[in-house]
Order: sequence, then structure tokens, then C-alpha cells
Amino acid sequence: MKRNILLTVFFALWSLFSFALVTLPSIFCDNMVLQQNTTVKIWGWAKPFEEITVTTSWNKKSYKVTTNNTMTWSVDVSTPEGSFTPYEITVEGWRKLTIKNVLIGEVMAPARSWEKDLQSSSPASAKKLDTRVMGPGLNPGPPLRRASKEARGGGVMVGRLAGGGGGGV
Repeated sequence: MKRNILLTVFFALWSLFSFALVTLPSIFCDNMVLQQNTTVKIWGWAKPFEEITVTTSWNKKSYKVTTNNTMTWSVDVSTPEGSFTPYEITVEGWRKLTIKNVLIGEVMAPARSWEKDLQSSSPASAKKLDTRVMGPGLNPGPPLRRASKEARGGGVMVGRLAGGGGGGV
């Protein structure tokens, strides 16, 4: 009997805490680029009514928000002038997440004709086009698709660095 009670308590606590972890959408990842001189929205999920702190390394500011009953949260963060200085964004709640190597600059979505040229060209000419349009070391990633409803309403512009993997829109 005592063993059954302990197992019940253990599984109840495990289920409570397994769903309480702070999570972010996949567009927020290491090696992303944020639009300069604007306000971007960072959002995610956590346990209901959990206090979340988002800290940006470019201005050392902490933004605090509490999740709502649907387990979502969002905060508006101001971005500085663009530079090649890598920054970090820390999201902390029940657990701590750090997004590393965040650059601030101009984020451009490629025009449809540019996207079509990139898709139809050979890998060598596509790399040449990448460098000419985006600058050396930057990669626009795969062709853009229609953003999800969540991303369209989020007010955030992100990109990714070459070799960074993941993220981007």
C-alpha cells in the first residue's frame, strides 16, 4: 500500500514537471539574425502562471512576463543598431535556455524572382548569388514558404547564419 502511494505521488509530480519546461518555437535558435533598430516579439510556452525572464546581452535588460492560463507568453524586445557582434538571449523560468550567437542587422526576405533564380541555378552559381545578395558568410537558408499564422502574428524577423543549422523562417 505504501509503495502504491509513493508511486502515485512520484508519477503525479513527474507529469506536473515534465510539462512545465520553458520552450521556444524553433525559429528562435543559435546563429539567428534579428532585425536592427526595431522591436521584436519573443514568445514561447511554459507552465501556467509561471514567471518568465528574458534577458538580452546587447542592453543587459531583463523583461519579465507571466504565462497565461493557456501556457503561452510573449515579450517585446528592442534591438540595437546592426553589427557583427554576437549576442545572447537568455530565457529563464523553470529551466534556463540560452540562444547564442545572435546577430543584429538587416533581415531581407528574398523576392520571388530571386528565389526562383536560386532554385533553378546550379549549386555553384547559387553560392555566387548568395554571396552577392546576402554578403559573405550569410546564407538565406531554404526558400521561404508562407509563414505560419503564429509567425505572421509574431512581429519578429529572423534569419540564420551559414552552417548554423535550424531556425529561420
